[in-house]
Amino acid sequence: MAANPSDSSWKTLSTTYAGRAFNFCVVDAESCEGLWSFYPEGCPDPLILEAADPMPTASEVYERLQSMVTGLQESTGLPLTLADAPENEEDIIGIMNKLHEYLPHAIKRIAMKKIGLRQFEQSSPQLPKEWTELMADLEEMGFTSQEENLSAVQAANGNLKQAVKILVRASRP
Repeated sequence: MAANPSDSSWKTLSTTYAGRAFNFCVVDAESCEGLWSFYPEGCPDPLILEAADPMPTASEVYERLQSMVTGLQESTGLPLTLADAPENEEDIIGIMNKLHEYLPHAIKRIAMKKIGLRQFEQSSPQLPKEWTELMADLEEMGFTSQEENLSAVQAANGNLKQAVKILVRASRP
C-alpha cells in the first residue's frame, strides 16, 4: 500500500522550506511507509536523504584551515602563514578548541560549515602510574567516585594521605 495523502484516514501536514512545498502524512509505524520516506509535492518518488559525511578530525580541520590561509595568502599577497600542525592530536585539539572559543559566533558558524571547526572532545589525560595506583587505593578505601578521587589526587599532587583528607573534608556536611 503506497502513502496516499488524500486518504482521509491519514493525518497530513504541509510545510515549505527553501521555496519548496512538502507534504507529510502520519502513517502506521509498522507499515512499509513508516520507514521515514518523504515525498515532495508533485513527486511520486520519495526524497532520498544522503548520509551525512563524518565529522572531520581536529587534524583534518587544521589542514583545511592551513589550506584556506595558504589560498588567501596566494590570492591576496598578504604575508600570512600557518605552521604545520603539531604531531600530537591532543595538541591539535587544544589549538582548535582555543580557536573555537576565541572566534565570534557568526564566524564560528561559517568555520563549522566550511571546514568543520567545532569544540572537540579531549581524551582524559594520562595519569602517572603512581596516581593510577593511588586511585585504586582510594576506591578500596570506599571512595567510589572516580571524578572526586581524581580531583583529590590532583589537588594533593599524588600524596595519598592528603587526598584522603580532601575526600573526607568534602564528604562532611
